[in-house]
Amino acid sequence: MKRTDTNSNAAPSICLGKLVAKGAKNIQACIFFAPLATSLPKQIDGAALLFVSVLFIRNITDIEWNDISESAPAILAMIAMPLTYSISNGIALAFVSYALIKIFTGKFSSTSPAIWVVAVLSVVSFAVA
Repeated sequence: MKRTDTNSNAAPSICLGKLVAKGAKNIQACIFFAPLATSLPKQIDGAALLFVSVLFIRNITDIEWNDISESAPAILAMIAMPLTYSISNGIALAFVSYALIKIFTGKFSSTSPAIWVVAVLSVVSFAVA
């Protein structure tokens, strides 16, 4: 960040007006393109989700294929995303299945608490929706 004055104790000076103007332009662009996004048919969403699944394939080498408790949720996420037309539902389903597999295999103590929180929130999200 560039300082505008020579006093070394002064806080960096940021022109708030410029930031607001940039934000307003971004909002105007979103308002302009919003009708375009809603006018697209649902089948195009499926193609985009399939593309995202292909991008996820790059990381497929990081999956521990010898451990079914690690590989099954990943495969389930890759299959669920295009079938449910939702990336978030696919990821949430993977978290829930990962937590359930860890419970049933007795490996729940080695699982991060964050996994349990996300899995419970995912179940609540599925129940409410």
